[in-house]
Amino acid sequence: MNNMEAPSACALTEDLSALLAIRQFDPGVLSGEILRAIQPDLEGGFETPALADALAGLARHGWDGLADFERTWRAALLAGAPASLAAEGVRAWLVALTREPMSVGQLAAVQALALHVAGRAAELVRQTVSCSDARQTLAELLRAAAPGAQTGVLILHLPAFLEALEDPGGPWQVELVQAVMARLRPGDWFLQSSAHEWLLLMPELRSATQLPLAAQAFSTACTEVLALHFGLHQNTLCVGAALAPEDGQSAPELLFAARTAAMHARTRGETFGRFQPERGALRDDQELGLEFARALQSNALLLHFQPQVCLGQNQCIAVEALLRWRNAKGIWVSPPYLISLAERLGLLPRLCDWLIAEACRQLSVLSKAGFSLRVAINLTARDFYDVDLPARVKQLALTWGVNPQQLVIEVTETTLIAQPQRALGVFEALRALGCRISLDDFGTGNSSLAYLRELPVDEIKIDRCFVADVLESSRSAAIVRSVIALGRGLGLNVVAEGAEHEAVIAWLRDEGCSVVQGFGFARPMSSEALLEWLRSRPDSVRA
Repeated sequence: MNNMEAPSACALTEDLSALLAIRQFDPGVLSGEILRAIQPDLEGGFETPALADALAGLARHGWDGLADFERTWRAALLAGAPASLAAEGVRAWLVALTREPMSVGQLAAVQALALHVAGRAAELVRQTVSCSDARQTLAELLRAAAPGAQTGVLILHLPAFLEALEDPGGPWQVELVQAVMARLRPGDWFLQSSAHEWLLLMPELRSATQLPLAAQAFSTACTEVLALHFGLHQNTLCVGAALAPEDGQSAPELLFAARTAAMHARTRGETFGRFQPERGALRDDQELGLEFARALQSNALLLHFQPQVCLGQNQCIAVEALLRWRNAKGIWVSPPYLISLAERLGLLPRLCDWLIAEACRQLSVLSKAGFSLRVAINLTARDFYDVDLPARVKQLALTWGVNPQQLVIEVTETTLIAQPQRALGVFEALRALGCRISLDDFGTGNSSLAYLRELPVDEIKIDRCFVADVLESSRSAAIVRSVIALGRGLGLNVVAEGAEHEAVIAWLRDEGCSVVQGFGFARPMSSEALLEWLRSRPDSVRA
C-alpha cells in the first residue's frame, strides 16, 4: 500500500488511552481476527439496535456489509446518538470503516466527531488534526504523483489572536474541520501546519482553474464557522495558492510560493492570490526565502547591537539587538523583510528561539568580558501568543548562565492591535521571570494609552519619527515632552530613539528623558565592535 494512505479503520477510546489504526486489509482479515479482536468493545458501546445490527452484518459479510454499516454509522452521527451514549457514561469505541484508505482530512473529521463526543476537542486538535510536518506530507504526495500530474497547495492564515484562545481546540475548530471536510474531494489532504495556518493539498488536479474554486470553498467553509463564533467576515481571510510543477517542484518551494501568494493578496486587499512565477521578483523572493531558511538552520544569522545610554550618568546601560543577515550576493537584507520571509516559511517560532538564544549567548560574552548590561530583543505579536515562550526564555537563560533580568523584551504596539489582552498572561509570566517589557515605537499606533493600562509595561520607547525633529517641529517637541512626563508619572523608563545630533541629545537631557538611543552616541555594531566600544568608555557599567 502507498505509505501516504491513511488508515482504513480507526477507533478512539473516550480517554484517548488507545488509538487503533489498521491499514488497508482484505475482507477475510476484516471479518476474521481483527474484527473479532475489537468487536467486544465495539458492541459494548453501541446501544442502538440499528448500529448493533449493522456491526453484526459487517462481521458476517465483510466488505459486502460495509455499505450498510457506513450508512447507519453516518446516520447515527448526524442524529447525535454517540453524544447521548457518552452522556450516559457508556465506555464506547467510536469507529469509522471505509473500503478505500481515508484521506487525512476524512480521518481528522471522524476523529474530531469522536473526540468531541468524549468532550476532548482541545486534545483532538493537538493530537490528530494537527500535522507536525506538512512539508514532509507534501513531499511524499509529490513523490507519489504521476509524471506531469498537477498538485495544488492552498494556504489559509487565520487571525493571529486565535492562537491565544484559552481553548484553542474548542468546538469552533471541530466545526471548522467538519465544514471543510464537507467540501473536499476524495484524496484531498486537510492539514493544520501551525496554530494559525491550515493547508489544503489537492493532488491530481485537472486544471489550474480549480484553484480559485477550491480556495473559495475553503475560505467560505472557514468563514462560516469563524463568523458564527467570533463575528469575523469574509474579508478577514485570505487564501494563497500554488500549483506543482508549474510554481515549484519541491515541498519547500510550493509552501513558500503559496504563503507568498497569500501575503501579496492580503496586501492588495484580496481574498485569493495565485503565485505568479512569471514575475521575476517573486521568483527571486522565493530563492531568497529558501536561502534564509538555510541560514537560520546553519546559525548564519547575526545580531548587531546599538547602545542605549543613560543621560544622567552618561553610561551605556543596555543595547538593542538588531537582526542582520547578508545573503550569498553580499546584500544586507532588511529586518522587516526577514520577518516577512520567516512568516511565509513558517519559521517565526524558530527565529524567535534563535533571537533569544543568541541574545543570551551575547550577554554571557559581555559578562565574561566584565560588562553588566541589559539586551533588548524585538519579538512579534505571534510570539506573545505562545504560552510556552516564558518557559523557553527561562531555559535559554539558564543554558547560557544569564539572569532573565538582563533581558528586555520589546514589542511594537502596532503588532498588538488585534487582541493585546490575549498576550497578557505571557507578558506577566515573562515579568515574573524578571524580564523587562518595553513598548516600542510608542505613539505610532492607535491604542498607546490603552496598552499602558492593560499590559505590564516597564518601559516605553518614543519613536524616532517624533524625536528626530523636536528642534524643528513644535508639535513633535510637545509630543515627546508629554510622553516623557507620562512615563515619569507612571514610573516607567523612557527611551528616546533616533537621537542623532548633540543638540537633540541636549534637548532630551533638559526635558528629563532618562535614556537615549541613536547615531548621536553610536551606530549599530557587531558584537566584537561593541566590546571595543565599551572598553573605550571609562564610564561603561562593569560586572
